[in-house]
Amino acid sequence: MIDRETPILDAHELTMWEYAILTAISRAPDQSQRELAASSRRDATRLIRHLDTLSTRGLVRRDTDPGDRRRRVVNLTDAGATTLGSARRAIRRMEDELLAELPVEQRDQLRATLAAAVTLAAPAKSDPQL
Repeated sequence: MIDRETPILDAHELTMWEYAILTAISRAPDQSQRELAASSRRDATRLIRHLDTLSTRGLVRRDTDPGDRRRRVVNLTDAGATTLGSARRAIRRMEDELLAELPVEQRDQLRATLAAAVTLAAPAKSDPQL
């Protein structure tokens, strides 16, 4: 899958990690950088470099949390949401082409199973590292 996704992400000027980070932000806006590191499964020190790149490109913004001025939250910009949506649609088309030989029910079951596996592997909200 990585070999098939890489050219799609390249066309959207995203790395695999940047795509994962944008996806994590889209699923849970207003995360702190620390929470985002956990939800995207990216080391916090490496995450900062990705956020710097994404911010420079105008895809994300880091704002001061109005409830806690010491805390910074990360959100997608309109351009970030557009880029992510376009990349997602292109990846979904590639997946549909790849799985075209499977009956629709099996494709849907495969996607549901993979989504469940990702959910099970996600860090717990009570994780003290957050």
